[in-house]
Amino acid sequence: MLAALYGAWEAARRAVPTWNPWWFAALAVVMFGPIKTLREEAQMEYPASFSNYFRLAEFTKENTPPDAQVATSKPALWYLFAERRAQRFPAEADPKAFIDKLKADGITHVVVDQLGFGSVGRYFIPAYQAYPERFTLVAQLPGPDTYVFKLD
Repeated sequence: MLAALYGAWEAARRAVPTWNPWWFAALAVVMFGPIKTLREEAQMEYPASFSNYFRLAEFTKENTPPDAQVATSKPALWYLFAERRAQRFPAEADPKAFIDKLKADGITHVVVDQLGFGSVGRYFIPAYQAYPERFTLVAQLPGPDTYVFKLD
């Protein structure tokens, strides 16, 4: 941020020879308002769906081997909290093809979340309904329901 302010100062100094340094000070004061707002937002609680998602990621970190691989709707977020390899659900509408693709990719666990992305309902739910014996419930958190299944 300081580099941006300094760059703005130099650009303004060159563009307007009568540039008053107090204008720059006023600009700096105006920029501190959004920083305070961002800080307050960063300290807020996560929405329940994300809170459950992150809590199950931490559970997975503590209760799965380091080589576990997870299929989830937000693999980058999952990795940050679980420190386990993660990838998106395969785009296979056919339940058997979906499970075969999970196995081929080395997936050991599946996360069913309520983050609002359609991949869970579009790909996982039909596979679970067709082959419930292939998935073992490992962990569940209510409100909203969030699950971790082990792929058998």
